[in-house]
Amino acid sequence: MGVGYTRADSSNAIANGETIDADVFDAEYNAIEAAFAASTGHTHDGTTAEGGPITVIGPAQDIVASGTNLNPKTNNVIDLGTSSLRYKDIFLTGTVNVGANTAVTSNRTVSAGAGLTGGGNLGADITISHIDTSTQVSVNNSGGNVVQDIFLDTYGHVTSIGSVNLDTLYVPLSRAISAGGGMAGGGVLSADVTVSHADTSSQASLTNTGGTVIQSVAVDTYGHITALAVADLDTRYAAKDGPFVATATGSQSAPVFQLGSTGLGFYRDSLSQFLAVTIGGTQCARFEGAGTTVASTLAVITREKGDERYAQRSRTITAGAGLTGGGDLAANLTIAHADTSSVSNTSNAVEVPAAIFNLTFDTYGHVQTVDTITVTPAPSSSSTAGETSYPIGTYLPVQHTTNNLAINSTQLLGVISASRIFTLQTTAGSTAIEGFWKNRGVISLSAFSGYSVVYLMQRFQ
Repeated sequence: MGVGYTRADSSNAIANGETIDADVFDAEYNAIEAAFAASTGHTHDGTTAEGGPITVIGPAQDIVASGTNLNPKTNNVIDLGTSSLRYKDIFLTGTVNVGANTAVTSNRTVSAGAGLTGGGNLGADITISHIDTSTQVSVNNSGGNVVQDIFLDTYGHVTSIGSVNLDTLYVPLSRAISAGGGMAGGGVLSADVTVSHADTSSQASLTNTGGTVIQSVAVDTYGHITALAVADLDTRYAAKDGPFVATATGSQSAPVFQLGSTGLGFYRDSLSQFLAVTIGGTQCARFEGAGTTVASTLAVITREKGDERYAQRSRTITAGAGLTGGGDLAANLTIAHADTSSVSNTSNAVEVPAAIFNLTFDTYGHVQTVDTITVTPAPSSSSTAGETSYPIGTYLPVQHTTNNLAINSTQLLGVISASRIFTLQTTAGSTAIEGFWKNRGVISLSAFSGYSVVYLMQRFQ
């Protein structure tokens, strides 16, 4: 509480018709001055001489204060700070409401969705992490090896990378194409290469008419025509309509269609089964049966027919699911059965109180795990006759005459005291065993103590 203003003239000396002494005025002004002192003046706390509480401020009384609120006089008009003049920190206890939305409270939970881990409520700092759904390591190829296949999971993470060696599929840019005899041009494959036919002949085109025909052809080393000689058949032969048919078959040394020198041309066999090419009197190639017959080592096979008969070396054999190996036909291949199981053999005898309880399989039906359980054996001959009470969860080997009990069916058991054999209560001479039992499966189908099947029963009630 500060110094408020209370009139110093308690005797009402300052009044109409009164003589006012300067001391009275001085005391009054001193009281006013004290009430407005910067550090000790009145506080507007609503008490006597302190002035009433200030509940509105601003040039137009824009801010209104009460005992519980500090409100703008008009809704949605007054700003708290500006873009250049800002408050530093805000300390609040309770809820912050912005517009029509309630601010996020500390019990709000942030959950990690698919592909993420972490999260929690906002009562403390939380961390959202990326789940590592890939075991693929980095691939750093070199030379002609490049990435060919990339496999992704649901979230677009790389799970597998396959590479291929381009050196086995393509030739290097340094590979050269050289122009051989009778050719011109060439170069390395780092740029386009042109190979041209060398002009080794000065023979001009020849157009004959009537019975004038080409009689002889001169060729150079590369078989290019260097000279043509003609003859007029009209002066030698009578005209004949229709195609020319050679009746003779010819031979390697004397082809029926001879080109220039002796032994160069075409001939056919006497049965017209093939057409052969002869050079220098020796057969060098022959055409048989539409390009598919390979009876002769000189037979010419067309590319189309060859592709129908043979697989190319680049043909690939791929190992499918559950298999390993494979590759292209450039070498011998092996396809092997993938070993997806590490389970060894499990052998349980009827005399040993153990049985297979669970089997788990992989996608290909291979056994992954074998779970066995120990079966409570039948009471020995030294056991007390008539034992009929066993804890819930106990397994017993139960013998029966036929294999007709459904899996997980409920049964009532009995024991034949004399032979110590567990059986069904319906068996003559058996004593009832307490509780209800589930048939968990067949242990053995071999004859045992006069019974044809042994079931595994478990007490559940």
